[in-house]
Amino acid sequence: KYVPVRYTPLMLKREIQFSKDAGFCTMQYWIALGDISSEAIEAIVLSEDARFWEHGGIDLRELERMLSAYRKGDGCLRGCSTISQQVAKNCFTFCSDTFLRKAVELYWTALIELIWGKERILEVYLNVAEMGYGIYAPIHRRSL
Repeated sequence: KYVPVRYTPLMLKREIQFSKDAGFCTMQYWIALGDISSEAIEAIVLSEDARFWEHGGIDLRELERMLSAYRKGDGCLRGCSTISQQVAKNCFTFCSDTFLRKAVELYWTALIELIWGKERILEVYLNVAEMGYGIYAPIHRRSL
């Protein structure tokens, strides 16, 4: 709950996936939530999970919208994972595309929502989300 998350299964997966690419390296450094630009936090929350502060880890309203659009034939099935679900996926699974992984992810989502709370989930997300090719680092206040 309090220790920086320095390495995740997603990072390991990417290192294996790009092991033949000499230019690939994992760049991750931890920045406390209070030191991350509030504008960056707001932009990421709005783009990734606008109802992050309102739901308990699973956005049932967004899930229903996605399923409704799919049933109407308005395109292919799209993702609607919340920030909490993405943290659970990145930190506690190997990010496979299976229903078993999704079930495990839901279990971890419920636990981190209960134990960590929203601020910690957001801090971990900003520090372990894949922001680019091997980049897992948020925008520091001083970098703006």
